[in-house]
Amino acid sequence: MYYSFIAFVAAAAAIIMIFGVHGNVALPRYERRHFIAVFATISVGTLCEWAALELNGFAPACYAIIPILKAIEFSLAPALGVLYVGVVAERDTKPMRIAYAIVLAHAAIECACAPFGIVFYIDDQGIYRHGTFYFIYIAAFLASALFLLFETLRFSKSFQYRNRHIPWLILVFLAASIIVQMADSSIRITWLALSMSGMMLYIFYCSIIEQTDALTRLLNRRSYEGAIEFLDEKALLILFDVDCFKQLNDACGHDMGDKGLQLIARAIYRVFSPFGRCYRIGGDEFCAILTRETDRIEELNARFELELTLERRRWEKLPEVSVGVAAFDPATDDKADVFKSADDDMYRKKKARKELKGASER
Repeated sequence: MYYSFIAFVAAAAAIIMIFGVHGNVALPRYERRHFIAVFATISVGTLCEWAALELNGFAPACYAIIPILKAIEFSLAPALGVLYVGVVAERDTKPMRIAYAIVLAHAAIECACAPFGIVFYIDDQGIYRHGTFYFIYIAAFLASALFLLFETLRFSKSFQYRNRHIPWLILVFLAASIIVQMADSSIRITWLALSMSGMMLYIFYCSIIEQTDALTRLLNRRSYEGAIEFLDEKALLILFDVDCFKQLNDACGHDMGDKGLQLIARAIYRVFSPFGRCYRIGGDEFCAILTRETDRIEELNARFELELTLERRRWEKLPEVSVGVAAFDPATDDKADVFKSADDDMYRKKKARKELKGASER
């Protein structure tokens, strides 16, 4: 009865999450489908384990059903990690194709071996037992979990996410649950842990997306306002404004304007993200808040101009970018004054560039 309640909680939570994911219109369709697949897999795997356990020692007529249920369960568990990676990784890449192939191959092995008791078997009393090659399932499950960890960490890093330790903690939580069940087979909590881990990973993913600008993948305005509110250490505030961006949109269309913003955001990220956080705070306005290596600002600005020059060789329409800088000291400075100082510095440079350009054209 106790385990039936655990299984009901795990399956019900996964089903509720399916409805929650389906109603989340902020998620693109592709990501939504993968999350739905994750929670559907959890609910089916949980019910298969529960049904197989209920049939243990039940009646000889049921002995043939248990291997089928366990084969389905063993096939689904390693697929979970790969399904989740499908959300955070780039689509149709070689690693993803290999991962899907391995999952399908493992499922084929489990189904082929089920009648012969190689990975697991049902004894004369109708009780499920681990077979000689049970390690095949464990290896597939561990490989899937490690693949998920690696890709999730890479995903969070590309989005400047602060809580990068979360995937590690989720993996430790899941590993602890599996170890407990392996140590005492009467404590069956693996699928409950998988259900909870799926929910944690969904929250982890949504929290990253909520903080990120969809077009440029820099942190968004809300993240910037939160960072400014809680900024309590010495920092450099750097503002970026794209010159003549409206003309680019009018002449080439919004798609080309978006391309220009993406290229500029990529240059900002490459140069400044190792020393702080980078944000898109408006249509063609960006910001970086540096808390490390602030004395290297001249060098970093030069590197940024070089990055733009290199991008401009590949796409000559890329506009110039004006940059303003101001230092912040929490002991003496008001944040609004520092922002205005950086803004004024940026517009001085923008005006100087226009005057220089006008003089050269004359």
